[in-house]
Amino acid sequence: MNMKVTVCNSGLKAGTKEHGLTEYWASRITFCTYVAAFPRLFCWVYRHEGKRMKQELRCHAVLCHKEETARIMVVQLNHKLVAALQEFKREKLSRQKARLSLSKDAIPRRKILLSTGSTNFRAPIERSRSAPKLTSIEENLEEVDDEDDILTGSESDVVTDADLGRQQCSQRPGVSPTFVQQFPFFRYLRQSD
Repeated sequence: MNMKVTVCNSGLKAGTKEHGLTEYWASRITFCTYVAAFPRLFCWVYRHEGKRMKQELRCHAVLCHKEETARIMVVQLNHKLVAALQEFKREKLSRQKARLSLSKDAIPRRKILLSTGSTNFRAPIERSRSAPKLTSIEENLEEVDDEDDILTGSESDVVTDADLGRQQCSQRPGVSPTFVQQFPFFRYLRQSD
């Protein structure tokens, strides 16, 4: 099976045609190496969550085209894992100091928005288990029938925006119907008397 493995700041990304893209997060990669007996083999140990949130350590391996590729991947991944962990610890410490300090605005908002420590080391929120699951929206046929009844009603029952604008303009002296058509929000403003 052909696989494209990419070392990134947040861990590893492995993509295949059969399984699509799989992300291995930096906070869950516990070990990576290349084996001296098999120099083209790049291996990493990943902490998976099994049934009932049980932690499982699984070894993953990729056979690279060259020995040098496996070595470079190990060096890059180790470097990025260490950098992500240090950034996470630094950010965690600064947040703790800010929380313990008496001043309310210890960390500027801009610095909080630009920080990357927790994004590279922790799983993204939208991928976590606490994120809500997306479900399909079911259409209610009775509502569709009601909408059809409304649409097939007589024209005298239907009030258009233009009619509404004319009615409100007649109540407001000095306001033309073309002004209301250009600025529809104006019709909802109350006249100050």
